Amino acid sequence: CLEERRLLVPGRRSMLGRKLLNWFNSQGLQVEILGEFDDAALMKAFGATHDAIFVAPSLYSLDFYADESVIEIGRVENVMEEYHAIFAERMIQHPAVQRICNADYSALFKLQ
Repeated sequence: CLEERRLLVPGRRSMLGRKLLNWFNSQGLQVEILGEFDDAALMKAFGATHDAIFVAPSLYSLDFYADESVIEIGRVENVMEEYHAIFAERMIQHPAVQRICNADYSALFKLQ
């Protein structure tokens, strides 16, 4: 399926884009990349007008599938986007920053 249609992928400057390209190579897939995007909403809009397959983090799935023309064809479980928050220690003293650091985000980033 992925080798039969043109793909829209995250830009290779992003970690997700590089991981995805590495996954294509590890699977021996010869894909045709129509475009690389740094913005998921723009990629979705471009995909809708060009009848192309696009790749997006599962975090966006509820928003993307609200559009009935978008259909999930599969998931790549071992390609994940990572987020990191870095604060100077003195900033962690602020109550708002403490709440961010102590929050449990596991439910947000593990949509099924």
